[in-house]
Amino acid sequence: MNRRQFLRHSLTAPLALRASRSAAAALRSPAPSTLTASYHAFVSLHTRNGQVFDEHLHNRSHSEGQGLLMLFAAAMRDRNTFMAARRFTTRLRRTDDLFSWLWSAQGIADSNDAADGDLYIAWALTLGGTNFADDSCTEEARNTLRAVTRHLIRPDPHGTILLPGRQGFTRPGHAPVVNLSYWLLPALPLFSRLLPDAPWNHLANTGLRLLDYSYFGDWRLPPDWLQLDDPVQPAAAFDARFGYDAIRIPLWLIWSGHADHPVVHRFLRYADHYPVLPAYFDLRNNQAAPYSAGGGQLAILQLARALPITQVIEGRDYYQDSLTLLALLAHTASNTGTAVFSPHNP
Repeated sequence: MNRRQFLRHSLTAPLALRASRSAAAALRSPAPSTLTASYHAFVSLHTRNGQVFDEHLHNRSHSEGQGLLMLFAAAMRDRNTFMAARRFTTRLRRTDDLFSWLWSAQGIADSNDAADGDLYIAWALTLGGTNFADDSCTEEARNTLRAVTRHLIRPDPHGTILLPGRQGFTRPGHAPVVNLSYWLLPALPLFSRLLPDAPWNHLANTGLRLLDYSYFGDWRLPPDWLQLDDPVQPAAAFDARFGYDAIRIPLWLIWSGHADHPVVHRFLRYADHYPVLPAYFDLRNNQAAPYSAGGGQLAILQLARALPITQVIEGRDYYQDSLTLLALLAHTASNTGTAVFSPHNP
């Protein structure tokens, strides 16, 4: 889902306004009140009756947002919000058990799916099935994971890959395009238990292996969109940036127990070079964005620096606030040693 271009420069501060934080502090779990308050603020500011509204898509809704709301509600054991979000999300479910990615006031606005949304929903349903003792959630999750396996996971010379959607990312005579931030590394072990015959372990291993050599620019960072040529390269159809999508890669690595991965260390060296984290870095011309990252991106940086996460839910940007909540959950998981966060392991 290439919607990050809608993020407004006006919502970010000039780079010089903030100083970077030291990485010396020890990793701590966020106080329960911080996580709880952040969750309730997110629900209050970005949702209504189980529907998430994305300010930068003209207050339309999408599978990514719905999956994240369901995931947050399941993690917080908020059954009412989870069920409301689940009911709305059924409007996006297609006959192939993937999800149309975009919804407007008139109904389905784009029937194509987005793999990150499909997998967020499957993750949320899996966790909801456990935390709410609801077998129907588990079965829905299994159906979606079967559809992902059937339509989005495929063999490639680079290994087992995840297509970003069923349509639009492959064409004859060209290498496929992938988005490594769609590899939800902390969820893959959960999927493997739910659907053990599917190639989740192969997918995880390919994702980690691709990160070993899919880096570009002075800071050797992965791009938002990658074309699987030989050698790999930033996808020509997209901006060659470490940006709003790829910022999730350090998050998933840390959450899944790979905090020492070279990508995390290179991300930290890149961030330490600037007074505040840039919104993106152009991997072709080695230029940083002239404005700062949003609050959720800064929360991921605090997570990578093993600092307490002090970012708050600001209410202006659904996506940035969702990153903040994900970072808080990852912080909890890292502190407790659980790769997949669940309130069973608080």
